[in-house]
Amino acid sequence: MEPKHAKFATEVDRLVHAAEEDTAEALCRLSLAQQAFDRAAEEMRLRLGQLPAAPAPLPEKPFLPQPGQDDESGEAAIPERFLQLFWLLLVASSMISFAAGFWMGRHAT
Repeated sequence: MEPKHAKFATEVDRLVHAAEEDTAEALCRLSLAQQAFDRAAEEMRLRLGQLPAAPAPLPEKPFLPQPGQDDESGEAAIPERFLQLFWLLLVASSMISFAAGFWMGRHAT
């Protein structure tokens, strides 16, 4: 830990120990911890102001299409209508096979 923030850490430690023993004492120490935090934050702001400017951003990567995305013509590899039809047929066939199995099992006994 940087020595500049030791005062804030000390005040927070005192606040935690006071809260374990007495809530009223912790509330009294809260303003001291807030003041120490404000001082540490101001020191950090001053140090950040002294940093050099950020480097220029990296050039963008070329766009690589992902599977299932639209191609250059604006149409998907598999039209959305066919996907809806596929899921509808899958659910319908599952329902039919369940009903057939249930019916056969019911009459088998």
